[in-house]
Amino acid sequence: MIPRLHLIVYFVLGEFHIFISLAAQLCLSRLGEEGTVVLADEKYWANYDGLQDAKHRLLKAYLGGWFPILASWQGRVLYIDCHSGRGRHKTGHVGSPILALSLLLDHSHRRNILVNTEVDFYFFEINEANYKLLLEEITSLGPVPSGIKIYPLHEDYETHLLASLQELREKGSQLAPSFAFVDPYGFSLSMDFLNQILSFPTTELLINFMYRYIDMAITHEGQDENMDRLFGGEDWRALREIADSTERSESGGPQRIVFVLFHHQ
Repeated sequence: MIPRLHLIVYFVLGEFHIFISLAAQLCLSRLGEEGTVVLADEKYWANYDGLQDAKHRLLKAYLGGWFPILASWQGRVLYIDCHSGRGRHKTGHVGSPILALSLLLDHSHRRNILVNTEVDFYFFEINEANYKLLLEEITSLGPVPSGIKIYPLHEDYETHLLASLQELREKGSQLAPSFAFVDPYGFSLSMDFLNQILSFPTTELLINFMYRYIDMAITHEGQDENMDRLFGGEDWRALREIADSTERSESGGPQRIVFVLFHHQ
């Protein structure tokens, strides 16, 4: 069982594993028009706060148990990081892609895992400067075992993956067992995309669900289209009838009224 960590309330809801963020990340300045939270990018990567540490500790705990399970699998498995970033903060702390790679490279069961299994790492990063720094971090790791394949991609993860899923359906093929970490800046998420990923039986998603910013957007009419995309419909608009944000968050338990609606989609 994945442990609950301080600063993040962690719930397991069906096939969704959702972080409910209770604290703002450093340097978050305003809601973007497309549902992103605009960051002072250099300041973000100059710091490494408690929330980032909690996310990475939870990811590490999960993958530490997930990788050994692969030892019983013969074939190919995928680890997908949808928002890889630079790979390392200026403080020296590693980001999620290097953390995931290092965890397998240093895993006590690595040899058993890779005997019959190929582990493919897909690292998506849309920002060109961040992507170049990510490549440097990957290169600095040196040669990796032949059973580990690394695919850094300077592309939009959703566009790429939806096209790949459609190709699989047209061929009547299945997606290889996959674990995807979805940790966007803000709440730029598509319920349709998430459901398409989960339509394949051997997939898991770990999602950073930025409750605070979603709650702010609920009352911001300029975010209607983004919120429809996030929740996969217009049911969320009923939350506007609860004017007080504290009441919205506490109705049915901390943040429950929002994340249960999200999960049920």
